[in-house]
Amino acid sequence: MKGRFVRLSPLLVLLAIQCSTVQMRSVDAEGTAPFDDQIRVLFSSPSSVRGSGTVKMAVAGERHSAVVDVHKANGTVKASLYSSFGAPVGFFAAGSDSGVMSFQGEKRTLAIDQPLDADMFPWAENILIGDLATLLCGRLPPRFSFPRLPDERINGRGKSILVWKSDTVTLSLVFLRHSLRLKRSILEIHPRGNAGLTVTCGSFFKGTARFISLDVDDRNYFSLKYEKLQEE
Repeated sequence: MKGRFVRLSPLLVLLAIQCSTVQMRSVDAEGTAPFDDQIRVLFSSPSSVRGSGTVKMAVAGERHSAVVDVHKANGTVKASLYSSFGAPVGFFAAGSDSGVMSFQGEKRTLAIDQPLDADMFPWAENILIGDLATLLCGRLPPRFSFPRLPDERINGRGKSILVWKSDTVTLSLVFLRHSLRLKRSILEIHPRGNAGLTVTCGSFFKGTARFISLDVDDRNYFSLKYEKLQEE
């Protein structure tokens, strides 16, 4: 038995090397070329946007819903929240240097590269105020893009999934195989010491997501579903 083990070990090592090489070649050979244009749009920022939809969120288990109007022009993103009766309940605005957010009488002013206020919104602990401005426009923040080939490519039934990983971020892009269209993006942020955050975008139309959600857990989340959203 001992002799057999010694003779088989090099073979097993060789097979493991070959399998890993085949996987790497698969990613390298196929690359991201069929999807590059959509990935570029996903991480770009439109110059002007106007949209309206509904927001649902939970803050420490307390659930809220609102109607939202979003407008981006001259480098500033503005979002106004209204109750079902039309009363203002919240506001968000972000320009090139700073942003302001208010909800139910509480107001914060932050630099564009500061994290959103976790005391006001626990789901916002791991994103910057500039990140939220980009997400409201149906795109992903550029700082989460990976300037390299994906670490993994999964070809499943009817879809291809490209996966990039770092110590604190996992990005998965799901494409329909027959049309090569982007179906969903899943951004998982898992910094050490903080609760994780999953950012999901879907319902893409011309590269812009019409559904955006930020989830910590079922007690702390934010979701936005656009009924209308277009670049102007």
